[in-house]
Order: sequence, then structure tokens, then C-alpha cells
Amino acid sequence: MPRVLLATCAEMPAGDEDEHVAIAALRAAGVGAQPAVWDDPAVDWSGADLVIVRSTWDYTLRRAEFLAWARSVPRLANPAEVLAWNSDKTYLRQLADAGLPVAPTRWYEPGDDVQVPAGDVVVKPTVSAGAKDTQRHRDAAAARAHAAALLDTGRAVMVQPYLDAVDSAGETGLVWMADRFSHAFGKGALLAAGAGATDGLYAVEQIEARQPSRAERETAEHVLDALAALSPAGRGDLLYARVDLVPGPSGEPVLLELELTEPSLWFAADASAPARWVEAVQGWLARV
Repeated sequence: MPRVLLATCAEMPAGDEDEHVAIAALRAAGVGAQPAVWDDPAVDWSGADLVIVRSTWDYTLRRAEFLAWARSVPRLANPAEVLAWNSDKTYLRQLADAGLPVAPTRWYEPGDDVQVPAGDVVVKPTVSAGAKDTQRHRDAAAARAHAAALLDTGRAVMVQPYLDAVDSAGETGLVWMADRFSHAFGKGALLAAGAGATDGLYAVEQIEARQPSRAERETAEHVLDALAALSPAGRGDLLYARVDLVPGPSGEPVLLELELTEPSLWFAADASAPARWVEAVQGWLARV
């Protein structure tokens, strides 16, 4: 029986609901799957046939340690070099420079003078997960103060205009497993203007099943196609990928994030998704 470990974090040693579904589906197919905390020194990662990064959401303040762990794991999905590229959101700058429709972003490093555009904006660190330390501001002074507080801790910051269509249409997440489109889901607006930072490990999200539009599907395909030229690996080197889109000012899909590190895959949004997950993992086991 092949042995698969799904990497999680100490705050969620059994994983989240997504992992419970993923593990149950694998076990039902004869794969020995279980969760394991990524920074637990007692875990023998080399003894697994495959290690899959899942809810490792506490890595954001220890990214160097997390990436060192990833590089030490012999058989890891997604690959360590992909995690290094994707776990800092500055990858969005590369995608934008390549002509892909990325939400307009201003980038700041510690020591920079932060300039906030007028209107509703979102401020977040470039290394973050689960909307942690991400806030929406309508007041420019509050936005600058939030950015300054993050920069003072040595973290890089990104500032984006808040796209109003999020409030009415939400986000659309499109999920691929082993380079095969699996399913999509809708995510409700997460950020309220003036609300404080998320207290927990991640913000609670409202998810629903959704059929992506043709334009959304095409945009997501273009994003994944761009990986071969911009990232350390192409789309065929990924066990999982999630493309998060929102409607832009003219209704066209705009990329918010390309999630290749630890995205929730939201199996609950599609009853057939667990079976596609099992097929993808079994195919991966045959490769490693």
C-alpha cells in the first residue's frame, strides 16, 4: 500500500475539512494517507511515497524555514522550487509584466515611502495565507498606517484597489489536479472596509458551487500556460493548482492569485472532485 502524507500545521494537526475529504477518498482507494505537521521533527518524510502540501498556513512568518523543509522532502507536491516562487505574491508582478490581466498593484519594500491611491484599497503582505494581515481601507491614512506597520516588521507589502464587483459577484476559483481541470467554486466577499485583521489562522470563507464562464476558463488557462516561461516548473509539473479570478471594471476576468502552495481545493463544491483527486494522486505516485 503506498504511503502518502498530507502536510499541515501544528495549529491544525488533523488538517482541515478539505483534508478530511482528501484523506478519506485516498484511503477508500487503497492509499495509506494521513496528515502530518510540516515542522514536526518526529515525522519521517523520507519514508513516504509522496508528501502533499496542504494546510501549512503558519509558514508565512517562517517562510525560509518552510522552504528549507520543502527542499529536504524527497518526494513533494507541489515541488519545492514552485513553492519558493509562489509563496511570495511578487510572482504576480511577473505575470502582469507578461501581459496577463492581474489586478493593478503597488509594491513596497521596508524603507519605502508608501503612496496609497485614492478610494477603496486592499493592503496585505506579499507573504500571507488565508487573508491573514490583509485589510480593506477606505481611509488613506489608515491604509498607510497598516502598510507602515507591516513594513516595520520587515515584510514587503502590496496595495491594490478594491474591485467593487467582488461585493456582488465574489471570486471564482478554478481548480486543476495533475493538469486536468476539476471544478470551480464561488467565494463571497471576505473583506469589510475598516475591519480589523483576522485573529485566527485564516479567515472563514463562504463557498458555493459555480460553473466558470468561458472567459474565466480561458483566462485561467492562459495563466497556467505562462508558467513554463516564468516559473521554475510548467503546469504539467503540478499536482494541484488554483486560479482565483474576479470581474474587472469592464467585467473581464482579472487574476487575484495563482495558488500553487497550500490552496484549499474545496472538494465540497463538486461531488466528483474527490474521485478526480484520487486519480491525480495515483498518477503522481506512478511518477515518483
